[in-house]
Amino acid sequence: MSSTGKISEFHPESDDAATYVMRLKHFMVANKIEDNNKLFVLITVLGSKVINTLVDLVTPDEPDSKTYDQIIELFLNQYKPEKLTVVERNIFNTRRQKQFESVQEYIIVLKHLASTCKFGTFLNEALRDRLVSGVLDEELRQKLIIEDITFTKACEIAVKYEQAQKQSNMFQKQAAFSNDINSLKKFKSKPTKFPTKLKFKCTRCNSNSHFPNTCRYKTFKCERCQKIGHLKRACWSNLKINQVEREDKYRVPRYARDQPTDDLDNHLYAVESNRKKGVKQKSNKVTEDELSTLGFVCEMEIEGRKMSLQIDTGACTSTLPERIYRKVPQLKRIPVIPTKLSLSTYLGETLEVKGKIYVKVKYKNGENVLPLIVVNTANEKAPILLGRNWLEHIKLDWQSIFAVENNSTEILLKDLKSKYQDVFEPGTGIIKSKQIALHVKEDAVPKFCKHRPVPFAIKPLVDKEIDRLLEDKIIKRVKTSEWATPLVVVRKPNGNVTLCADYKITLNPVLEVEHYPLPTTEELFSELAEAKVFTVLDLSHAYLQLPIKEESQ
Repeated sequence: MSSTGKISEFHPESDDAATYVMRLKHFMVANKIEDNNKLFVLITVLGSKVINTLVDLVTPDEPDSKTYDQIIELFLNQYKPEKLTVVERNIFNTRRQKQFESVQEYIIVLKHLASTCKFGTFLNEALRDRLVSGVLDEELRQKLIIEDITFTKACEIAVKYEQAQKQSNMFQKQAAFSNDINSLKKFKSKPTKFPTKLKFKCTRCNSNSHFPNTCRYKTFKCERCQKIGHLKRACWSNLKINQVEREDKYRVPRYARDQPTDDLDNHLYAVESNRKKGVKQKSNKVTEDELSTLGFVCEMEIEGRKMSLQIDTGACTSTLPERIYRKVPQLKRIPVIPTKLSLSTYLGETLEVKGKIYVKVKYKNGENVLPLIVVNTANEKAPILLGRNWLEHIKLDWQSIFAVENNSTEILLKDLKSKYQDVFEPGTGIIKSKQIALHVKEDAVPKFCKHRPVPFAIKPLVDKEIDRLLEDKIIKRVKTSEWATPLVVVRKPNGNVTLCADYKITLNPVLEVEHYPLPTTEELFSELAEAKVFTVLDLSHAYLQLPIKEESQ
């Protein structure tokens, strides 16, 4: 016999335990499952991971020895622990209506927050009081305070009041919109007279036959600076300082700058007819892929999952691409609330708004329940945008956000360290391709010098450094030696010490030195003539990385 509906396994990281129990209850009612079979169905559908946890909880008893209600109680205690009533009520009592948040959406959020506050018979009164004190509109609050009303009646009055306000604003906008069209038409009916002979160069292509706003190269990308709007021959990065001053005579005069541009014509065309037609002519300035790579990014925890958001202070509201909404389990389980909000890009392209969801957002030590607009975009790289409505309630750590380039450098450095682990291992490295041989003169006589006393204040540091050199196999212990050189201790700025040997009184005078002709400054600069990349490398313990041949030790 086929069953009605289907219950999937419970996933603790994405599913809500209470909602899952409710679905399970309706599934059993719909399929007329008897009480003595409910426990078997429950164990069958929960999944192996959850069942293993429940088995551990009932040990030493067997799950079959428990009733269905007992297993459900264990399940809820494990995956939906009871919240602190005082904390939940504090969140509820401090929740006010957000800017750009409708009354209907505010009511839904209040109901959600009240579900964990244990108000009991006081629930409706608590919801009513919070609604009255939390709405943004002062005039609406006065209407709700006038008489002793119920929560249901307060919701009805608030929703109708907001709808009336929206309709009134729409009429005002239509009237203002009509006035704007008339003023724009009037502006265009008075064309400016221009001289017939142009006395300047186009800043886009260096031609003197047209204005910059009519130049056909205004959408081209410069091969030199990679910016859109001019050709390589007109790029200002080509000019030297004294050339820039001479270019002033080619700057566009005022009558040319005041000329109606193509963008203004497009705007007039868009206002009088179809907005999208006018916008398409401007959309080649910046592609949507380029837009998705701009801006600063911050990390936030949304519904318990760390996510990256692109900060956009020009966006009135925060948006979530639909592909991310459907991909992330923690977001997908949140129902989308219909909304009449309409959004468009700064290029004028209308975004397809799917609705709104409310999510728990955690940043640093703060936590909020904030709205997120779900939009459909063709750009597969579109990020989550952090708009102004979230910035009003979340205090960002701008110092760390502006340091994103440093973070990127740290990430790159981390990858390099992982790829070349042998290079970045702790300790002093050893050059493996070459060993150094020291040649002494034939008549050289070994010299053994007595050690110099070390101050007691730095003796522990000296012993520590000797132990490090022994551990790194840079030096080794010997019982006897014909040569001995005094130790010179150098204090470093960080408080540590560097151990040096005074070879000028023992070994250096008897060494056969290979004299290498050092290059002059001119010779060095001639070698660097074609160089493009420069760096400064400071090797740590550079001399200690050179291995000495056995016979020279």
